[in-house]
Amino acid sequence: MQPSRTDSRPWAAAPWRPATAVAQYPAGALNPSETVEIADPFRKLAFYSACLLLFTRVSVLNQILSVELHFNPYLLYLVGVPTGIGILVGGGLTRTLRARTAFFWVAFVLWAGIGLPFSSWRGGSLPFYLTYLRTDFIMLFAIGGLVATWRECKWMMWSVAAGATVNLLSAQLFRGGVDDTRVALEFGTIANSNDYAAHLLFALPFLLWVGFGSRSLVVRVPALVGVVYGTYLILATASRGAAIALTCDILLFVYFASALQRFVAVIVLPIGLALALAILPHSTLQRIRSFSEGEGSSEEALESSRARKYVLEKSIEYTVHFPVFGVGIGRFPSYEGVHNQVVGEHGAWLQTHNSYTQVSTECGVPAFILFFGGIVSAFRLLLKTYRQARARSDCVDISRVTLCVLVALAGFSVAIIFLSLAYTFYLPALAGLAIGLSRAAASEFRVRPQVPPRALAYVPPVPAGVPATGSRALPAAVRPA
Repeated sequence: MQPSRTDSRPWAAAPWRPATAVAQYPAGALNPSETVEIADPFRKLAFYSACLLLFTRVSVLNQILSVELHFNPYLLYLVGVPTGIGILVGGGLTRTLRARTAFFWVAFVLWAGIGLPFSSWRGGSLPFYLTYLRTDFIMLFAIGGLVATWRECKWMMWSVAAGATVNLLSAQLFRGGVDDTRVALEFGTIANSNDYAAHLLFALPFLLWVGFGSRSLVVRVPALVGVVYGTYLILATASRGAAIALTCDILLFVYFASALQRFVAVIVLPIGLALALAILPHSTLQRIRSFSEGEGSSEEALESSRARKYVLEKSIEYTVHFPVFGVGIGRFPSYEGVHNQVVGEHGAWLQTHNSYTQVSTECGVPAFILFFGGIVSAFRLLLKTYRQARARSDCVDISRVTLCVLVALAGFSVAIIFLSLAYTFYLPALAGLAIGLSRAAASEFRVRPQVPPRALAYVPPVPAGVPATGSRALPAAVRPA
């Protein structure tokens, strides 16, 4: 290995630069199949289309343009169709299915499909199921099957971070809601305060990665400011579930962060909490604290809790009554509404407000096991990659990426305990990103030169007859030859 020009140490490695093409990898570092995958032009085109698809989904740009332009620009079709073709032609299916995480998600979808004939309303479950496959589940293969290099992993990270930026701007441009208690949007699939908070919990960690990983202060400072503002928006939605998920995110980040990041967190978190308490309206703070009846509790929040408790109990009841295939995918509100008398002569017609019981009651206990197993498997895959990267001083960038994705997965998985978001693109996208990160990081671990630990720094030779003292007294076994 050639030494760096700026370092006279005979064993010093040249500064690492991420490989951007096959030719930039050292000879023999990639196996033949990896070389073919990276150079495949169909995969490359599909990958860039997948980046645009991910950005469009996170930013909800198609919905924004539809409202502002008064017609549907069909952005999802423009970027989704090339992505789907690329997945089939570029080998995205086989690359994704090599990972155990993909087994859980594919098995979950297959079981939900097998249960379609047993649905309480087959005419409603079939289109719901096909829509989920076409628009949401495809993200597993769009990311996990089309990412081939570490640089492409960072392209995906940037796509989500850019989408998060649009989400923050949307809070200013399209803020809705009937009062100042809760931040919400005027329209779209994330217009609801709770859904908007969960969406930010998914997207903000990617913006945090930009704040920690970018070399430019012009980029880092606005990104960190965006994370602070996004955290404020999560609290301003007055979503109690999101507040719990945010707390879990912070604890997870502090636990896995480096010493410097922990030090910054110890200083920043108390200041941020004090500012939040000072800025947020009293009604917002009152709602966040309203977990049980008592003096000062929000009546609206307590009423919401009672409704959530009712549908949770019903979802568990239907899980017990229909343990194999459930009442049909997407059919809990209609089944509960027809078979109960809560409001007049019908039921509440509400979602389960719990993604895990949403799966168990609509698709059966086996589907729930596979759904939960897919989340745990993705978390373990990310954690394994993170620990491997932390053990190497030349893989700091990999550890930062995996930590931020871990935070996104953990926070969103906690948030959906209080929301019905089982059949959305978030979890397949995170699982696909875990698969892509793991595969690309494994290649980087083989290619990158391991930097010698600081403890084995160069020690000048000791002239004959001069006793070794201090750092010169290192054992001969650890001195460089």
